[in-house]
Amino acid sequence: KNNHTNNFLYLRRDKIALMPSKVIHLFYNYPLLIVCCFYSTQKVWSVADAKSPNILLILADDVGTGEVPGYWNTGLVNMPNLQEHFVERGTVFTDAHSTPLCAPSRYSLLSGNYQHRGNRQGGTWKVNYKYNQFRDGQQSIAEVLRSNNYHTGMMGKWHMGAKAPTKEWFNPADKFYIPSDMILFEDQLDWTRPLGFGPQDIGFESSLISTGGIQEAPYTFFRDGKVQGLSNTTIWQKGTYSMPKGSSIIPRDGDGASNWDSTAYNMILVNETARFLDDHEQNRQNDPFFAYVALGSVQ
Repeated sequence: KNNHTNNFLYLRRDKIALMPSKVIHLFYNYPLLIVCCFYSTQKVWSVADAKSPNILLILADDVGTGEVPGYWNTGLVNMPNLQEHFVERGTVFTDAHSTPLCAPSRYSLLSGNYQHRGNRQGGTWKVNYKYNQFRDGQQSIAEVLRSNNYHTGMMGKWHMGAKAPTKEWFNPADKFYIPSDMILFEDQLDWTRPLGFGPQDIGFESSLISTGGIQEAPYTFFRDGKVQGLSNTTIWQKGTYSMPKGSSIIPRDGDGASNWDSTAYNMILVNETARFLDDHEQNRQNDPFFAYVALGSVQ
């Protein structure tokens, strides 16, 4: 659990058989997508008796094809796990197309739609008074898999909008966006209640997310839609802060948890994913799982 994130895909490999396996590695311009399907036994399955595979989907933020093996061999960091286990044993797609922006690509990935088929043509980026990017009636991949008995979980950067939990007396009328730099201190919001239209509302049974990754406020985590550490919030100023794991960067002013550390973000997701897998093995081991892990920026 404490290895470098390059070893992320091998968490709990002692408890998940990797052969036979089918690995799909897909590039979406700025984000980088890796999909891994692990069968639950080393038996060579026939079509007749094949079981649903476990799925671990990783979306890496702000990664170019020149930074990882498999494309131009120009990576600055040696990544033998990606090279040996995914490039050489998996499938690398070199002709992929998407909107090369954060929120639209996340919606397209989870919904299978172009971003303009969602609530807003350019994507829904921030927490607001109304909705996320999914329109009524649209299903996410998590909902489809969950309806087929998958155990579903999400960890990481959400960035598809959500409805802020307003107090009962507040009427947002025609308002849409909420000033994101002070959203945790807005008088009309009740943060003892969960976000509306968050991961828990599109098929994820459990989730640990930040609404905008490490790039924007609120700099805090939400578990199953609820703010974590609400009593320990503060107002951060743009800058670089010395933290136990390194230099934490606050790219713009905004509120968040007083112990927020951008350098620890990805490792928190690694450990949370390990916790999800442990829970799955203990409570749902006869069912397949779908884990969606949206990393913070790796730059």
